[in-house]
Amino acid sequence: MKRTTRTICVILMGALLMACLASCAGPQFLQPSLHPFDYNTVEELIGSILNDFTEEQLQKMFNGRVEAEKDREAFRNFITMLQDGFLYVPYYQGREMTFRNRDGFHNISFFPSDRYGKPWIWYYPDTGQQGNSFISVMYLDENLKAEANERGAYWLISQIAPQMPTPENYKKIKDYSRIFESTIELNGRTFSALVYQFTDDPRDHTFFVYDDVLVRITYYPGETATEWLKGLSFEKIPLRGE
Repeated sequence: MKRTTRTICVILMGALLMACLASCAGPQFLQPSLHPFDYNTVEELIGSILNDFTEEQLQKMFNGRVEAEKDREAFRNFITMLQDGFLYVPYYQGREMTFRNRDGFHNISFFPSDRYGKPWIWYYPDTGQQGNSFISVMYLDENLKAEANERGAYWLISQIAPQMPTPENYKKIKDYSRIFESTIELNGRTFSALVYQFTDDPRDHTFFVYDDVLVRITYYPGETATEWLKGLSFEKIPLRGE
């Protein structure tokens, strides 16, 4: 009888705890995730952007979100912008990049809502390194493009995500081993970059502004990576043809 009473008490306490968490957490606790869309080729990605994101699909994607209509409208506008514009695709030494092409893994992922609450497109290249490296691209808002290209990634991130740690205050956060500004070279062009290094990740996470986009490259640093970066560039591929 004592064991039964104890079990009932534990169940009731657990139920009360879950109810409290749900009520205290508010609407964000119920926010459904937006899963990425995965592809193996740039052609598949372009075809998907042109054809897959119908109004019915958008309704399903954002159904149940706290600001469903606002988020849906923002993503709808982003898809329209891509459809009528260009896709930034990483190239290496003047040719479309060779992807990792590993069994069980995709080469490209399209995240409807990722870092800074924005859509990002991730490319997984073959860098010749062991481990997982990737290049991801976020399209800039029109009102930020000119100044972002002039002032660089540090300024841009301070505008769109002022809560992010900086080179001045990162030591207060245990997850970061270093955050610093740097200059990187890509295909004869130099860029002002912001580099994040984490205590539990040997890779550098390097952000820089490349014309209309914010680029993040995550890779293992060293002489090989520096030389590889020098051969990297981005091509603007029109989705509806020239």
